[in-house]
Amino acid sequence: MSQFALLFDIDGVVLDNNDIHEEAWLEYAAKLGKLLTAEEFYHFIGGTNEDILEKLFPGKMTLEEKLWHGEQKEALYRAMFNPTFEVARGLRNLLKSAKEVGAATALASNGPVSNVEYAMNQGDLFPLIDMAVSAYQVGKPKPAPDVYLKAMELIGAKPETSVIFEDSKTGLVAAQATGCIVVGITTTLSKAEMQGKADYAIDSFEEIDLAWIERVILTGKPQ
Repeated sequence: MSQFALLFDIDGVVLDNNDIHEEAWLEYAAKLGKLLTAEEFYHFIGGTNEDILEKLFPGKMTLEEKLWHGEQKEALYRAMFNPTFEVARGLRNLLKSAKEVGAATALASNGPVSNVEYAMNQGDLFPLIDMAVSAYQVGKPKPAPDVYLKAMELIGAKPETSVIFEDSKTGLVAAQATGCIVVGITTTLSKAEMQGKADYAIDSFEEIDLAWIERVILTGKPQ
């Protein structure tokens, strides 16, 4: 079986980087005069920069200001992540195996285009990923399914033979709405917290392989 597709969120999935985003947001929010705690940031995971800034500074910024501050925060995040950048454990091997059998692959992120390009370039993912889409290129960000639906359209994927990997509540809602099989990665939520939100939950890509994915697609059971 090779005619299937794998779709991935970036933050917390392709990259185990939620702690870096948290650090960057806490530092950047402090520069803007808002002391943001780690607990507060946890509830923002998965949202767009504009959503986060609106929650931090309700009614205080225009859209243009939110976009500008969002890019400044992302530049800070990338500078922080550069020294220790790495793709999630086990993912590269999974992607290589997928390419060998002709499976389609895509990234679909709520992050800005600059971060999508950063992940692709820094992670040397161009040989392994067919398409990468930012929610800023579609109508609505997650929890709407638009970014996944666009990625699926571009790679010719069908819901019944596609698997989406997600980590946040926002992303899981978007993934479920596509009708695809949803696999949760426990970088943000625990397996217990993913019950009812994901079809399966794993701690790492090292736990699965193509055979696991094919069994899930064909039979609905990983074993």
